[in-house]
Amino acid sequence: MGSVGTMSDDPESCSKVLPINTENVFSILDSNELVIIIFYLQYDSKYNQFESIVNEAAMKVFELYPDTGKVVFGKSCCSEKWIYSGRYDLYVHDLYIKVFIHGKLSRIYFNDLDYSSVEELVSYVQKRLDGSIQEISSTCSIPDNPKAHSKVITGYFKNKYSPAYQTFRKVSMNLMDICRFYAGFGEKYTTMYSDNQNESLIIFKISNQPSPEFEQEIFSGDSSDYESLYAWGTKSCLQSTSEITFDNAMELEIDQHISFILFYNPDDLKPVKQFKDIIKRDLEEWRNNLKFFTADGQTFSPKLQQIGKTITDLPFVILNCFSTIHLFPENFSTQHDLKKYIQNYYLPRKKRTIDVYPNYIFHLFRKISKEPVKLEKIILSSSDSDEEDLGFGLFD
Repeated sequence: MGSVGTMSDDPESCSKVLPINTENVFSILDSNELVIIIFYLQYDSKYNQFESIVNEAAMKVFELYPDTGKVVFGKSCCSEKWIYSGRYDLYVHDLYIKVFIHGKLSRIYFNDLDYSSVEELVSYVQKRLDGSIQEISSTCSIPDNPKAHSKVITGYFKNKYSPAYQTFRKVSMNLMDICRFYAGFGEKYTTMYSDNQNESLIIFKISNQPSPEFEQEIFSGDSSDYESLYAWGTKSCLQSTSEITFDNAMELEIDQHISFILFYNPDDLKPVKQFKDIIKRDLEEWRNNLKFFTADGQTFSPKLQQIGKTITDLPFVILNCFSTIHLFPENFSTQHDLKKYIQNYYLPRKKRTIDVYPNYIFHLFRKISKEPVKLEKIILSSSDSDEEDLGFGLFD
């Protein structure tokens, strides 16, 4: 093998997969753009079957990216001490793959079933290294994406060699799974720069929002500071409020999370702004536990009618989890109620006191679904075997 943290320089080497251990792991992670580590149990026949695929993929990747510090494939036994050092939140129990990008553990992981061929592994590396940013020629050339939930970070820079752009690229590699990245270059953007020292402007927004000013934020820090830009980008992408439609509900995994969803009347967008202000002001502490969305009540009107809601009831909010819907009495109408119900939802079961009714099992976000099934009155709970949703008027 070559020096620690690089692929072997010997083209005849039988493997380009580095053994990762407690002695070399952190120098490897800190000195390479992309590190893909396969964790395995000793004497695991499953790994032996997968090893040849990883070895071949690593060879092909090394041919494409031979430069030191670019990409490394590694393997680590699940019993290695570094895994439990506390630097990374790793839970290893079987054969799986973790990705580290510029020293940070990627939020997205894939396993051997997702990437079970050489071509898929090589394609993943190419996309991560070369396809995280789409270049644009003007402020008007960002593609109009029909997916209403698309989160976009756009950077404008003097050139591709600027420290600000290099930092932007590093962040895009980490966050490209949850946000789209675009970049423009040239003197024509000079008057736009918010960071004059680094000659750059970086903007986050969500495309196709009910009103464009609701979700747009300009990065105000040092755009050449990786940690600062990464923290801002992560918060913007993960904690923003997306618009849900029939088309993107499955991609958003709406039935797999506890989610608060505002149904609004498109002729009155004030509640959308109010809803997002309430989230930012009062509900930041719940961002890691809940997802927040908005939805056009007219679009979903036929489905809402099946649970007794009409256009005249808009706006109102539901808490959705595993397609069971609970509608609240109409007199619950303030942001304090919203916070109160969230707090109650996470109390120990015996301490929960809020009754919610009527209740339905219903796939609200599917165009075609079975008729809703009405349930008996229950007490709001987050730990029951069948998770629940709630819905109540917030802006009446």
